[in-house]
Amino acid sequence: MKHTALLRVVVLLLAMLLVLPLMACGNDTPDQPDTPDQPSNPSTPDTPVDPEQPTEPVQTAESVLNAIPKKAFEEGFEFLVAASASYENVIFVEQFTNDDDIDGNIVHDALFERDMMIEEYFGIDIYYDDVLDSAMFGKIGNTVRSGDDIYSLVLGALSATALPMFTNDLLWDLSSVESIDLTQPWWNKNSVEAFTMNDQIYMATGAITNRVVFAPYGMLVNFRLREAAGLPDPYEMVHDNTWTLENFEAMIIGTSTQLNGDDLWDVNDFYGLAPSQDSETAWFFAAGGRMVEKTPSGELQVVYEEEDNYNLLSWITDMYQGDDVMRYVGLYDSNTAFKESRAIFHSTALGDISKLADMEDQYGFLPMPKMDEAQEEYYSNTNRYINTFALLPSSVQDPETMGAVIEALAAVSQFTSLDKQYDTVLLNRKAVDEQSKENLKIIVESSFYDMGYVLDPAEVSKSILNAIRDDQELGPIFASLRDPVNTKLEEYTDKFQD
Repeated sequence: MKHTALLRVVVLLLAMLLVLPLMACGNDTPDQPDTPDQPSNPSTPDTPVDPEQPTEPVQTAESVLNAIPKKAFEEGFEFLVAASASYENVIFVEQFTNDDDIDGNIVHDALFERDMMIEEYFGIDIYYDDVLDSAMFGKIGNTVRSGDDIYSLVLGALSATALPMFTNDLLWDLSSVESIDLTQPWWNKNSVEAFTMNDQIYMATGAITNRVVFAPYGMLVNFRLREAAGLPDPYEMVHDNTWTLENFEAMIIGTSTQLNGDDLWDVNDFYGLAPSQDSETAWFFAAGGRMVEKTPSGELQVVYEEEDNYNLLSWITDMYQGDDVMRYVGLYDSNTAFKESRAIFHSTALGDISKLADMEDQYGFLPMPKMDEAQEEYYSNTNRYINTFALLPSSVQDPETMGAVIEALAAVSQFTSLDKQYDTVLLNRKAVDEQSKENLKIIVESSFYDMGYVLDPAEVSKSILNAIRDDQELGPIFASLRDPVNTKLEEYTDKFQD
């Protein structure tokens, strides 16, 4: 194998150092910032432990790996992964390492530790092919069509790779691979529910991809500006289940200020909320809105015209037209406004926080608000361009054996690299309070998938986004899209018929 026994020992010892909170996260990692005045984080009384009540054993990377049945591989077998790693203009946290050494980057080293454990367990070598998102479908698709069993796993972006490979019949049905258990917590439950149709599922996401932390939409809050404006503490609101759309809208009323005296609201003024481009629909989904739902018979049906969804879209449209919400002009204007402390709140896909790396003020993470206190869960829509899925190419000759390694990569990642992703985001982005980490976990674990947004049939999602942004009438838009949207949904549903 490509790692020597001595190197394994050295790395495993050094990996223990990953728990140190001040470890550098790459060459350009800033020093850990001073901790801000912490937002209140109400504590709960300790619950007495019944000594006679049996407790569940604590899972570890080692225990979940040992629970996966070993498969027989030829000596020196190379498990090759095509990994979608690079994406322009968004935060980059590698999904793999091809280096035979640790380098002090906590995510890199956690991945290195993960791969070493799995290599040792199965007696294989794991290698990665770094492929750009834009080139992946063409490259991988050609090898699969030719029948070449080259790639054992593809980690590909949802829009650029996963959906095209599915629609071209280039994937194994994961439900038919018994060595992959999609009920386990290292697979995102919402993705499994959304992409399962007629008891078939061809793609899943979770801890196996390092983009899982950066694909969802969430809220950022500037600690200093929130306090200066005298607004309620949103961390307390999350804790008290009062972090709702209505309460948030009431919070920001009257918080905006014109800074240049020209009596015009533009991107250079101060706002209560600066929403990023494409976050318009994230507000809708977070408040329980739905574009498309599955029927009991497994078909996809349009529901965005139903009264509750229609009214919610109208509400969000009205909120976006208020003076306290920054209007969309350019792609990163809202990001710049938040970075320059000209917005108290910022709704964005978390991949874009890379552009806040040198922001002076410290900020915290929040899930997108619920509709009301009766809503039981948070829903964090995921950006279809950043979102990455695990795919098993149909050219793989032994899906059960390769599936065991895929399951191991997902399971061990849950206990190694996933937590380091959270720490990297929080340390580098000046959000060092513990409640922000808990909120970040809420965002990731509540990652949500609506087929109206994912598939965007007849660009309906884009049309709704533009309607919210430009205050357009929804009725005529929905009427014009009704037939083409239904046609596209039927085509997708037909792919799952036996």
